Amino acid sequence: MAVTEALARDAQYVIYRAFRLLRKIRPGDTLELDEQAQALQVLQDMMREWDLGDVSLHKIENIRLVLAASTGQYNLGQFNINVRDVVAAEFYYTPGGSNSFSLIPITFDAYRQMPNKDSDGTPSQYMFSKSKSSMTPHEAGTGVNPDDYQFYIWPRPSAALVANGAVLELAVKKPYAVPTLLTDPLDCPQAWYNALTYRLAAELFEEYGGNDIRQKAWAMWDDVLSSDRPDTIEFIMDWSNP
Repeated sequence: MAVTEALARDAQYVIYRAFRLLRKIRPGDTLELDEQAQALQVLQDMMREWDLGDVSLHKIENIRLVLAASTGQYNLGQFNINVRDVVAAEFYYTPGGSNSFSLIPITFDAYRQMPNKDSDGTPSQYMFSKSKSSMTPHEAGTGVNPDDYQFYIWPRPSAALVANGAVLELAVKKPYAVPTLLTDPLDCPQAWYNALTYRLAAELFEEYGGNDIRQKAWAMWDDVLSSDRPDTIEFIMDWSNP
């Protein structure tokens, strides 16, 4: 039996509205389960394509990294999040964060060419490896999960700093989640709801026909892409680190 539309901005809400825009259903009508499942798959594919194209939709999260003495490599997979990039790294070297400064980002090549990566001291630079690899730039793998991104700091924190409670606070880019269930909330900026719904309707039009709203859908899509929203949208120019 068909289920009714949830009164929330979840995946099902967007799917129902997309079908109404196509004039395939009226307010109060229900969709068959197979139609909802197919539309959800289209929505998932569409959102995943963002990461493969020239648009990166993300939000900024802060995570705190507890440091270990004489350890310069950290596995960000421990936070169970898909980290696209590290925006900033703030080093606190006394308990309570009364003393702090920002670390300077360096490239993979610059880190690889450092003569002594095993020196201890006060960290001043960091490198974020976008390669999902357990291999460090200068030695064999260390047995970490090969699907986790790696974060490197130099010099490695000394035992004295760690004993004093030193921590790193990272601002990271976390991609918005793709819904897996019809009841999953739509994880994207408020300004994207209408554009996303029209874009989904345009995709479904190719299979279901109905009211052709493709021209308006692409106009709305272009409008949100052209909006200057550095907190949510990033146009990728990927000079990727390995």
